[in-house]
Amino acid sequence: MNQTTGVDLNIVEEHFEEMEFLWGQWRRAKGSSLFTQLDVARIEERIKAHAAALQAYRLYAESYILQRLKSDSAAEVFAAAWWLLTIKAKGAELAMLERLQVESKPTMQRALTEAMGQVSSSGFAAKAFELNSNDLHEIHFLQLRLATEYNPSLIRKYPLTKYLRAADAELRLRAWETARWCPLTVTPEQTLAGALDTDSRVRRVALEIAAWSGQTWVLEHCRRAAVKPTVENLAELEFLAILGNEKDGALLLNLANKVQLGPERYRILGSSGWASGVPCLLQAMSSAKPADAAAAGATFTRITGRTLRVIKTVTIPPEDGSVADDFEKEFLKEVAVPDVKEAQEFWRENADKFGPGLRYSQGLPVPDAPPFSPELDILSIREAALRSAFEGRTGPTAVDFEQFPTEL
Repeated sequence: MNQTTGVDLNIVEEHFEEMEFLWGQWRRAKGSSLFTQLDVARIEERIKAHAAALQAYRLYAESYILQRLKSDSAAEVFAAAWWLLTIKAKGAELAMLERLQVESKPTMQRALTEAMGQVSSSGFAAKAFELNSNDLHEIHFLQLRLATEYNPSLIRKYPLTKYLRAADAELRLRAWETARWCPLTVTPEQTLAGALDTDSRVRRVALEIAAWSGQTWVLEHCRRAAVKPTVENLAELEFLAILGNEKDGALLLNLANKVQLGPERYRILGSSGWASGVPCLLQAMSSAKPADAAAAGATFTRITGRTLRVIKTVTIPPEDGSVADDFEKEFLKEVAVPDVKEAQEFWRENADKFGPGLRYSQGLPVPDAPPFSPELDILSIREAALRSAFEGRTGPTAVDFEQFPTEL
């Protein structure tokens, strides 16, 4: 057998680090209006290319990547576990399950279960069903996810009830995120309770699951939240923009005047996709508040497809009004203030091309059902699929957007 060389190890390391980085990009892209479906597909092809390159160096790569499983980085652990399971490395499935049973850090547990969920089979599921969770909730969540896909008769064996009402907010959130993969395991009563949770992250996921399941109460719930909007119910306002109809237009446009909502009020207009919100965005791009101007510009681009020139980049000071020291300055958010004159000129020349009542993404109408143009941003496609499900039509499901590769 050839001896491992420094060149070989360097190549393996480069491919692994790039693959790990791209997985992070993939996760961010799936929830961003800055990436089109085509962009996501390109990221996925690059991940697969680096995985294939590592397999070409398998003699060296397996040993190296097994070491990465011991990393303190959850991103590294996920990428390592995913690759080893993908290539069906000898003993990898049992090794991952055994590691999961002794792992104490929640972030590492989640990295392992996410990798195992992405690369699974009926044979692997059978091994996982044999595990005793011993109150280790990540094993329980993995088993439920696998039961949903491979053996629905076992779903009742892994109820989420106690986790959905756990005292710890992080555990409740994780349970709801698991329910996203298997929405039929939660009842309308449970999702309604989740929509009233004290944690805004839990409320958001519960509302999303309820919408995917076509629970009609969601829209009225969100309309009520818009009457007295606060930063605490931004999720409800977002789902109103996604699910609402033209009758909700005035209510949504009124949100642009609610300064207490901050820049997020302009992102919400982007989720509506209606060109009727563009005049509000043009006005906001002239704001003396850089964060408002930047958010409005980003939404303008999302709806119209026109990328605007950046006239300046501004660092946003701490929200509490304090003065940041040199170290804190490194972590302050920067925003790009767009050229409002360019936006105004574009809209004067193109406003007539945007029909009333239609939703737009990247300058293209968003259809009510597939097929979706790969030039639409992936977030708009997901929102369109969510509307379709809420209204009882067929189309991509929540799982289709979470799995790798994305299949729409």
